[in-house]
Amino acid sequence: MAKHCPTCGSVIYSRRGKLCGVCSAPLPQALRLVGEQAGKIQAQSKQAEQNIRRLEQEQRDDRLRSNPGGLI
Repeated sequence: MAKHCPTCGSVIYSRRGKLCGVCSAPLPQALRLVGEQAGKIQAQSKQAEQNIRRLEQEQRDDRLRSNPGGLI
């Protein structure tokens, strides 16, 4: 569920910052990610990126195995 700035009502796209990206009003602590929360999300994001790269490599490898000459 999207979080919104209490001042302007804009969707908060990044909860790491202290200010609203639209109106620059300070965001309440409850709407921001702090320390451990931000670290967990960053680690999950990094893991997801690694998984995507691994799956893409597996797909390339599968295509090469099924068509070793590279001809269609």
